[in-house]
Amino acid sequence: MSLPNPSMAFIPFAILTADEMNDLVENDQALAAGTGLNNDAVPGSRLDITTLLPRIVLARASTGAASTAAATTTPINIPSLSLSAAMNGTHEIEIALSIPIGTGTVPNDIIEYQLKDGGTVIARGRSVVISGTGEIPSVALLWLGVPTAATHNYTVDYVRFAGSGNLRPVFSTSGQGVITIKRTR
Repeated sequence: MSLPNPSMAFIPFAILTADEMNDLVENDQALAAGTGLNNDAVPGSRLDITTLLPRIVLARASTGAASTAAATTTPINIPSLSLSAAMNGTHEIEIALSIPIGTGTVPNDIIEYQLKDGGTVIARGRSVVISGTGEIPSVALLWLGVPTAATHNYTVDYVRFAGSGNLRPVFSTSGQGVITIKRTR
């Protein structure tokens, strides 16, 4: 089926009569109803297929564990924030990591969170102990890339980057750490 008024041409800033406006509305309604375009009216060369691919969640993990060890200069793994995903080497992925508030005993100490692919750090995020409160603000990391064709093991570590105090992330049911892998295209 074709548009009810196929000869209509939209010209910006043109003054339209009420009949012309009604004809445009009829065309819009036909398009909205899905009856306004014939098959093959829009050639495939006019479509950008990458905009049609959904963001598919490949894997997700979270932790609500309440206790964590104090950070040292040696990285400490957060086991419940580990994921494995098979990649084909062609799709771009997005890895999002969210770590809730933490605590520290010495103002201005710095905790670093490391997102790793195998043993290689692919993203880092740091946060500083706030003077007077002992809180460490939350950290969010985002990594975009096209991993090689293989099964990749993504892990999260934390380490005391600077200072001498006790630093630790604090996880709870209302402040979970979350890691998500999505295919973006």
